[in-house]
Amino acid sequence: MSDNLPGDQPETNPAPDAAPSQPESGAPSTPTAPSTPSAPSAPQTPGAPQSPSAPQAPSAAPSFGAPSAPSAPSTPSAPPAMPSYGAPAGAGQTGYAAPQSNGLAIAALCCGIGGILFAFLFALLGYVGGILGLVMGIIARKKGQAKGLALGGIITGSVALGLSVISSIIGFIIMTSIMNY
Repeated sequence: MSDNLPGDQPETNPAPDAAPSQPESGAPSTPTAPSTPSAPSAPQTPGAPQSPSAPQAPSAAPSFGAPSAPSAPSTPSAPPAMPSYGAPAGAGQTGYAAPQSNGLAIAALCCGIGGILFAFLFALLGYVGGILGLVMGIIARKKGQAKGLALGGIITGSVALGLSVISSIIGFIIMTSIMNY
């Protein structure tokens, strides 16, 4: 019946800074992270203010039970194969179709609309815009560009040409009637 009080224990335990003993079962020893030494505490007297202690760094990993042996790093024999989608790498093919440009069809539509706007103000610009819109719309349609834009260019170019012709006829009639007076 021995009462083990904190001050009465024999000095058989290792110091807190010493590493724990490893089992001698032939298992490889694992390096352990050095423990941070705790600051020596000053003797505390009752009623005296306590000085704050420095915060201690958290341990790397909680240790529950005996430390386990580290697993050997696995080295794959070959890098993982990439999935093959069509042509092999480096063949110059990406597997995607090149994005189709609709620039000619858009230009045809813009020229046709511009030709309509200028048909009554200045007939010559109406002719130019109408002819450009009609020609570019037909070329864009043959190239297979955006069919709606190309068709819009053809229609607006044709309307611009028609309005320019009407504007020219009206202008000619007005000019001849002014000259006769």
